[in-house]
Amino acid sequence: MNPGRKIKKKRLEFHLSQQKLADLIGVGVQTVYRWEKGIAVPSRKSFQKLSNLFGVPVSWFFEDEYVEIPMDMGTQKAKIPRDILEAVKDKRMQRIVRFLKPILDEEE
Repeated sequence: MNPGRKIKKKRLEFHLSQQKLADLIGVGVQTVYRWEKGIAVPSRKSFQKLSNLFGVPVSWFFEDEYVEIPMDMGTQKAKIPRDILEAVKDKRMQRIVRFLKPILDEEE
C-alpha cells in the first residue's frame, strides 16, 4: 500500500501538475511532493478532497495493487503486491518470490 503512488497515478491520469493539484486541494506544492514521495501522508480532510476530485473512495488509496505474473510451470499465475515486486529488482530474487508466493498463499 502506497497512497502517494496512487495520488501520483491519478494526478497524471487527470493531467494535473503538482502545483495544480495543490491548488485544487488547498495545500502547498511541497505537500503534494511529500505525499507522492511517501514522506508524508494526507490528512483525512485532504484524502476526502482527493477522493472527491478523482472520483474514487478514500479506501482506494490504501488498497494493494497486484501484478499477475506467469508461473514457470503451467498456466497458473501468481498475484504479487506491486510494491513487493518493484522492491525486488534482482531477476533471481524475482524468481524466488514467484516460487514462494503459492506456498505462502496455501499457508494463509
